[in-house]
Formats: sequence, structure tokens, C-alpha cells
Amino acid sequence: MVFTGGKEEASTTSKVQFILTGERSETDVRTFADPERLLFKRNAIDIFVMTVPECLGNIQFLRIWHDNSGKDSEASWYLRYIVFRDVQTGQKFEFIANCWFAVEHDDFQIDRLIAVAGEAQKTEFKHLFDTRSHKNLYDGHLWFSVFARPARSRFTRVQRITSCMALLYLSMAANAMFYGVIPEEPGAGGIQLGPFSMSPAAIGVGIISNLVTFPPTFIIIQLFRKVSPKFKRVSRIQKAMIKQREQKRREFEEQKKWRLLKGKTDTEDEGGSSHRPSEPAHNTTKKKVKQLPWWMLYIAWLVAVLTIIAGGCFTFFYGVSFGEEEAAKWLSGLFISFFSSVLCTQPIQVFAMAMIFSAICKKPNDDEDDADRDESDPELGEDEEWMHELGDVHRKKMEYKPVDDSHLLAAREQRKKEIKMWGVIYDMGAYAFFIWIVIILSHGNRDPNSFLLKNELANNFIYAATESWTPNINFLNIQNKSYFYHWMRVVFAEEIKMTENYNGILNPKHDNELMLNDGTSLLLGYATLRQVRIEERTCKIPRAMKNTVKVCRGKTTLIDEEKKDFDVSWRPLPEKKKPKFEYKYRGALELDTVPFWGNIDVYGGGGYQVKLTGRKDKLLATIDGLEKDNWINERTRAVFIEFSIYNAQVNLFAACAIVLEQGPEGGLHPSFKIDPIMLLRYNEGFSLFVMICEGVFIVFIIYYTYREFKGICRDKRTYWKDPWNYLELIVISLGWSAIVFYAMRTALGMSVLSKFKETEGKGYIRLDYVASINEIFLYIVSFLVFFATLKFLKLLKFNKRMGFLTSTLKQCASDLSGFVFTFMLTFLAFGQLFYLLHNSNHYDYKTFMTSVEATFSAMLGKFDYRGVEQSSPGIGPVAFFIFAFLSTIIMVNLLLTLVIRGFQEIKHDLLKQSNDYEIVDFMVNKARMAVGLAPKMNFVGPLHSTTEDAKENNTSTKEFPEKVDQLLSYINELYFDSKLEFNNLEWLKYVSKQTREPHTGVGTNTSDLNNEWPPEDSSVQRFRK
Repeated sequence: MVFTGGKEEASTTSKVQFILTGERSETDVRTFADPERLLFKRNAIDIFVMTVPECLGNIQFLRIWHDNSGKDSEASWYLRYIVFRDVQTGQKFEFIANCWFAVEHDDFQIDRLIAVAGEAQKTEFKHLFDTRSHKNLYDGHLWFSVFARPARSRFTRVQRITSCMALLYLSMAANAMFYGVIPEEPGAGGIQLGPFSMSPAAIGVGIISNLVTFPPTFIIIQLFRKVSPKFKRVSRIQKAMIKQREQKRREFEEQKKWRLLKGKTDTEDEGGSSHRPSEPAHNTTKKKVKQLPWWMLYIAWLVAVLTIIAGGCFTFFYGVSFGEEEAAKWLSGLFISFFSSVLCTQPIQVFAMAMIFSAICKKPNDDEDDADRDESDPELGEDEEWMHELGDVHRKKMEYKPVDDSHLLAAREQRKKEIKMWGVIYDMGAYAFFIWIVIILSHGNRDPNSFLLKNELANNFIYAATESWTPNINFLNIQNKSYFYHWMRVVFAEEIKMTENYNGILNPKHDNELMLNDGTSLLLGYATLRQVRIEERTCKIPRAMKNTVKVCRGKTTLIDEEKKDFDVSWRPLPEKKKPKFEYKYRGALELDTVPFWGNIDVYGGGGYQVKLTGRKDKLLATIDGLEKDNWINERTRAVFIEFSIYNAQVNLFAACAIVLEQGPEGGLHPSFKIDPIMLLRYNEGFSLFVMICEGVFIVFIIYYTYREFKGICRDKRTYWKDPWNYLELIVISLGWSAIVFYAMRTALGMSVLSKFKETEGKGYIRLDYVASINEIFLYIVSFLVFFATLKFLKLLKFNKRMGFLTSTLKQCASDLSGFVFTFMLTFLAFGQLFYLLHNSNHYDYKTFMTSVEATFSAMLGKFDYRGVEQSSPGIGPVAFFIFAFLSTIIMVNLLLTLVIRGFQEIKHDLLKQSNDYEIVDFMVNKARMAVGLAPKMNFVGPLHSTTEDAKENNTSTKEFPEKVDQLLSYINELYFDSKLEFNNLEWLKYVSKQTREPHTGVGTNTSDLNNEWPPEDSSVQRFRK
């Protein structure tokens, strides 16, 4: 019995041979072969019957090898162990390998000498646990064994499926009985996923139902397992013996025929061998195992069918009384019961039993399987006897010839190329598929209608381009507070609420008052006006100005924001007086807002809020009151107009923020931010495909994480020397970040949608958190697409042009590093120069960062020369000319010179080029072989060591004299009528002498030789007598 391992690529199609050595003798070279099926598959158990011409005694060693003739990965083989069983005595000899027979794994050997395992090795925990867990998983796990049932098991797949059906129907009935225990709400620690709920009570009911259904299912399984067959099959040993007898009989008849032609009788045997009288065969009784009689099989089927019918009936009777909620609870419990059985109960049972037998009992797994017990014992013929009674008979051992080391090395190199080739192909295919998935998900989170929605809202609220009566109002042109209040009355109050329908009349019964004035977007609740203020004294006044200036206020920077309550017009609040709503400070958690990064400063989520509710007349009154009370004054740092909308036409939500910042200098800086969001992503037919792609993306990230973790553990410090590995880690980190933020966005979106459904779209809903998480998620996905696409360059390194590029960059890396340093130093110098020259007169150079950006744009050819000339008429144009000359003529040409020189060196020095092109040639030749064309390079064929050809040559040499006798007999009978006497030595000498003497005749007649024979010689006469 040969046990092939379960590792990846453990199977083989190579020719496996072995020599078995015992105390008395050893076998010749034997080959594992079966013309009707493939051998040595992954996790396979292959059974063979071997006969030997004499007793080997107690087996001691096994030499086993293969010729590496399999195709690609099927040339390698992982052997777990081999068991030899003596059919006469029942004694077993176990050879534990647990190693590779491969030119690319472990010690690169395909030929091994294995000693027989002793008791200590057979009872080792690792070996016992491996064999027990493997057997229990493939035969004991009820659900998994349906697909991976052992071929020698009596428990058929039909019986296993029947047992699974019985378990499933019993689980359905048990969960239907216990459904009332599950509360209507998931409760603390529970999860609600659509109609299904996951709570501790549901999990408990699922586990209890699984325990309740275990005893009847166990009884059904044991009935099927323990039933003995009605009739035992003919033993495989018996079949082999019958086949051997037929072969021996044919050989005997052939030999008898030739002996008759040579004039021998049946009794004239050259060896003089004789058979001993036959004796009764030995008792080869097998280990008795308690089994049920064969008729119990009908009872097992009856119990299984009745169980399925009973479970189905109870499920039907309980199910007719269920409503939608009860059915969802029942399905929840059923799913938990099913998955706990597949993933929890059965695996725990498998590995617990393996642990107990391996660590405590330490009992070797030497029990016979069902196939052995279902076969009859072999029977001997009348002229046969057991070999152990023949005594010590020794025969000459056969010479063993190991594999040539040079051939083994060539096969190893070829296999390494094959592994690398297929690795590259798989990586390119898998990574191309991964990039395709990432692109689908990234583009799926972007809607082309987002730009149209944002543009429409900006035209209505910011640019006011469609308003004929106020054509010049633009929010971005606001320069003082009066202009801002005027914009609020004329534009905002008109657009935020629908004032009239297409017919000039607004009917509250039929028209939705929460619609914007465009009639397509729904306002979620109402808009708010929020102000962020600064504390009184937040900056230091110069000593020379202290007598003149009493108060100094800088930027808020999230620290110096005002958080006290005030009275009307920002007067101090008297004690025991409750402030008005718009003068009371509220934090970010209370307002459900997030910090905002503006053009001047960063602002917190808290502040003083005004609700812009009611119809247009009430809204206008609120705006007038705020202007009258001087709600916006010198301590105001930012005013936010915030509202959320939903447009059903494009199925998009949007978080809108119209911002008016006031700098420390007193100027107003308007801006706006509109973030369209896709929250309802699974409402179309394409949603199922998107969900599948998201699941595949998660699987890819898990796989790449495992692969890189495995690579770090394997390579350790050398892993960090490859720059491509850092890019791989960046892609994995971005992938996990995308998964986390996507989950957060989904959770927040579900809460927003539930609130929207509860209030029927009339409640106040803020989308700030969802918009922030969505923005971060889109940033992560964007960088993920960028780095994932960039990493594809690594997989294209086998392209010759890409190889030239990477080799060229490596060649000129030192020169480029010096150039980059010089370029950055020069670039920053000009950036500081332009900043110092134009910072107070030119908008593009107002800060050092904007100056660097404008300098880089100028290097690319985009610049404002008129503005530079007006900002600094004398020095500005001269400095710009020097910068343009250095950047466009000197620096660019210097860079091209370095790259071209490196390319020329690589082109003429082949030793500096990458040898990865051999992989491409190897792939091309493999493709040519696949289509039947002759390859352009030689491939290493099967490795030959000791084969059966040597045995056949030795046998042919031994049979050569007998074949010559047969040939002479044919010639004598056909041409000379059997007159030639080949057994008479004197006659042969006489014929030879007559042939050598010269004669005058044309030829010599054989009859004349016979007539002249015998000569008159007494010695010859005595020989004839």
C-alpha cells in the first residue's frame, strides 16, 4: 500500500521503481504500474500485489526511486509511507518517508534508501496524528467525505449523501421546534443582516439543535459502516495467483513443445527439479472485527428514509404556521446549525479523535480497511505451498546503478526553469485578474452622474447662472458681510425650498415642500448655518504697539476656538439666563459634524448653529434677524451653510458645505464643497456581479497577505533587500485599508438609510461622516489602482525591452542619484528665490509651497510671465530666464546623456543584462512542443538508472543457447529430414574437417557425408555403441 502525500504538486506520473531487501534475499527491480488507471494521485492510496520467487525473510530496507519522466509538476512525488503485508503471515512492514522525490524540493533527490520503521518510529506523535487525522478527515467527516470518500471504504457515496439528508432534515425540524426561543430583536451582541439575525440566542439554538440531531445520525452512519457484505469478493491475491498459474502453464507447454522437438521426454528435465507433496495452506486468518449481518443493511436504509420523512413532515407542519419573521429566525438557526456541524462539530470530532489516539493511546494505525475484510482468503493449488517452508534459498542479487549526477543536475535546472516559468505565467494571469477586479471596484464607486449633480448644485447655489433677475450674483465674489446676507436672501432662500410648481402654484397635498427649487433633489430635513469663532486674545501684540492696539486675534488652529455661550449680539451671558439657540455652543458629537480643512485654517466640528427651517418668509426673517444682531462680526472665523440632498434620478446622495472664511486680516474667502455619495449600490441587476467582485478582492488580499508573510518567514533579512517587496506590502496595506473603510462606509450608510426610511425622508440627516469616510476610501482605492498597476511592471521584466530599461536604470543608478541631488538643490533654490521676489505681489507665489508648485509648472511650460514681470520688473524676468535655460537645456540634456550612456553600455555588455530572457525562450519552446513543432532547445528526458531493461538483457543472454537449439532443430527438420546428428560430437568434428579440406566439386552434399560416415575406427564404433 503506497500512501501519496497531500501537499501541493504531490502527485506524479513518473515511472516509480523499487528494490525490496529482506534478511534472506532481495527482489529484482520492480515497477509500480497499472495500465487502466493513473497512480500516485494527491492523497491517494494505491494497492499492489507483488509475488516473489522465494522467501525474503523479515524485510529490512526499501530502495525506491522514479525516472523523473512526468510532465512539469507531475515529475515530482511526495511519499508519505509504504506498507508491505505478507499475505501468508499477515505481518506488516512499514517504511515511513514523509519526503519529496524531486529535483527541486528538499535535498533534490529522486532516489532514496529507507529502513523499515521500528515501534518507536511508528508510534511517533507526528506520524500517528498525520495518519489518523488524514483518515478521519477523508472518511470520518460526513460532509467532506461525500466528495473525498476513500476508494476502499464500504460506506458508499449514496449512503453518505443519504446520511447528510437525514441530518439536514433533522436539523430543519429541530430548529423549527426551537424557533420560539430566539427573541424578535438581536439584542446586545447581536447582528442584523437583512432578514437574518445573528444573536447569542440564535447561536445557542443552532448548537443545541446540532447536538439533538447527532445521536440518530450517528446510529444511521454506524449501521451503514458496520454491515458486512452478503458475499465476499474474490481476493486480489487469489486473482494474482490464478493469473500467475496461467502464465506458468503457458510457459510449461511452450518448453514441453521444444523438448519434444529435440527428442526429450517430459521426464528428462535438465534441472532435475521435483515438487514436494502439497500440504494444507497456512491459516491466513485476519483480525476479527465486530460486524453486523448483511441483512441489517435494509434496516439501515429503512431508518434513514423514515428519519428523512419524519424530519420533512415536522418541518412542514411547523412551517405552515410561520410568518415572515418566524421563517427568518428558523433559517438563521438552520444556517448556524449547518455551518456549526460542517465547520465545528465534525472537525473537532476528527482532530480530537486523532489527538487522543496519537498522544494517549499511541496505537499504530495497522487495522485492515473494509476492502481487506470484504475479500475471501487466498487458496493454494494442489502443487503449491507457502514459501516459508522451503528453507533458506539464496539467489544472486542484481547490480544497482544510480542516476548520473550530471543528468540529475540538468533535470534540476530544467525543473527550476519550469517552476519559474509557470510561476510567472500564474502570477501574470492572477495579477491581471486582480487588477481587473480592482479597476471594476474603483470605477464602480464612481458615478459619471456625480459631476453633473455637483455642477447643477454649484450653478444653482454658487454661480446663480440661471437666475435672470440677478445675473451678477456669485457666491465666490462675496467680499463683505452685507453681500453675504444679500446672497442668502436672493439666491439661497430661493433655491433651498421649492416656492412654486411648474404651473406657478405649490399645493402641499401633492407637492413635496422638501424638494429643492430645481424640483429633482430632495432636501434631507433642513439646512443649517454654523459659525466657528475665535477667543478674544490669541496672539501676542508687539511691545511697540501695546499702547495703541489692545486686542489681537490670530487663527483658530482647532485650539483657540470659542466654546462659551453668549447673549444676543455676542454680549456676555448673564447668570441664570438661558442663551438663545443660535448663541449656544455645541460640540461636534452633538452636531454630528466633522472638522473641515479650509483654504486658510482647519476648523473643528463644533460651533454655534442656526436651523434654517420653515417656508421662505420664515427663512427670510431668520436671515434678517441674524444681520440685525450682528451675528457675523470680527471674531467670526468661518461660516458654514450645510445641508444634505438625495437625487432619485441619478440615485445619489450629496453632502453640501458652502463656506465663508474670515482671515485674521479681516478679508472674506468664500469656497464650497459638494460630495456626491453612492449609498444604494446594490439596487440594480449589476449589483450581484459587484458583490462577487468584492468577495474575490477580499480573497486576493488574504492570499497575497499569506504569501508575503510566508516569504518574510522564509527569506527573513534578504526579503527586505528587494524593492519590489515594498511595493507588494504597499498594495496589501492599501487593500486592507480599503476593506476596513469600505466596511465603515457600509455601516454608516446603513444607519443613514434606516433613518431615512423611518422618517420617510423628512428627518434631519447629516452625511458628514459618510462623506469623510467615502472620501478617504476613494483616495485609498485611487492609490491602490496606481500602485497595483505599477507593480505589473515587475511581472513584465521578462520582456526584453523592459529588461533593457531596468538594466539601464541599474547601470546608471549612481550617476542618476547625483543628478537628482543636484537637480533638487537647484530647483529648491529657484523656488525660494521666486517666493522671496513675488510673495506679496503674485497669487501663485504667496506661500513657499505654492511657489514650489508654480516653479514646477513653469519648468513644464505653464507660467504667467506677465504677472512675474509686473511683480518684479527688474530682477523677475532675468531670474526666470536663467531658470528656464538651466531646466530646459542643461538639466534635461544632462539627464538624457546619462541615460543614453548607460543604455549603450548595457547594449554592448551582455553580461550585465538580465538572464530572465532564458525563461521567455523556455516558454516559447514549451509552446512549440505543445502544438507539435520541434523545440529550438534540448530538453532533459527521463532519467535512467536501474531499469527492467537490464533484467531483460540478462534473461535474453541466458536463453540464447536454447534459442540456437530451437533454430537448428527447425533447420534439420525442414531441410535435412532430421538426418543431422547435432548431439554426436564425433560427427560434428568429421563434418568440420571435411569442410576445411580442399575439394574439386562445386559443393558438398550432406548425404555424401552421411554415406562416408562412419570411418573404420574402433573408437568410433565404441562411441556408436
